Amino acid sequence: MTRKYVIITGSSGDIGHAITVRLISEGYRVIALYHNNGQRLHDIQKQYGDHLILAKCDLTNKEEVLKVLKIVKTYKTDLVGLVNCTGIASGGLFMLTKPEVLLDIFNVNYFKLIEFTQY
Repeated sequence: MTRKYVIITGSSGDIGHAITVRLISEGYRVIALYHNNGQRLHDIQKQYGDHLILAKCDLTNKEEVLKVLKIVKTYKTDLVGLVNCTGIASGGLFMLTKPEVLLDIFNVNYFKLIEFTQY
């Protein structure tokens, strides 16, 4: 039987964590990307073992992203999905938001998803 892998970004957040647990319980192996709060993922890794591959990654850090993409590449032939649960936001009015803040938001929320898909 072929192992099926799914990448989940933001897997330590509430939605990403729930999807991670659900997919593992359905037999998938999950490559779980997280930036903070990795303890809750380590806790479920104890339960599910090699069904969960943890990768700490700040999506705004190019070196960390490249490191994770190298990990992902080793599973590429068995990769069946990408779930994007990560995101950053900025409070305040759009007209008052600085362009560099908007670039960060689009970089993480949109372009990183494209980058992972193209890789």
